[in-house]
Amino acid sequence: RECAKRNGFADRITFFEARSSAVELPERADVMVSDMRGSMPLHGVHVSAIIDARERFLKRDGAQIPISDALFAAPVETPALYDELVGVWSRPDLNLTACREAVLNDLQSETNASPIRAEQLVAPAACWATIDYRTVTSPDVSGKLAFVATRDATIHGIAGWFEATVAQG
Repeated sequence: RECAKRNGFADRITFFEARSSAVELPERADVMVSDMRGSMPLHGVHVSAIIDARERFLKRDGAQIPISDALFAAPVETPALYDELVGVWSRPDLNLTACREAVLNDLQSETNASPIRAEQLVAPAACWATIDYRTVTSPDVSGKLAFVATRDATIHGIAGWFEATVAQG
């Protein structure tokens, strides 16, 4: 609100402190801006909320920001990160196999770890899906990937990231 006021837009912006699904607007909007992705676009109810908001709030020729997200993945060699996440569950004095398997088969965010660097990729990145927020009708997104390793390596996991198209061009 303060930024809107300081930039001369306070008279043109209405703020709602509620989930979009609980909001009703008196008229449809010209522009819809959203960024609820969390660590990835498929996080939580992000896609469902955008579909609902677009259908209920946006004018037919309204603009959306972002327009789309392209989802990428690549196998990675990350021994330090792997040891940080998995090593603690490999103890000789305790059988922590169940915990280790859970960690190995769960999504991990780099938030608490070192970012993955390009030289850690074992194969070229591949785009496995694109979410076009102007036309998406289902939160279910799927795709297929195939990788060909470009070097000898131990693959410790699959890194995932996205690239947003914020506006045309």
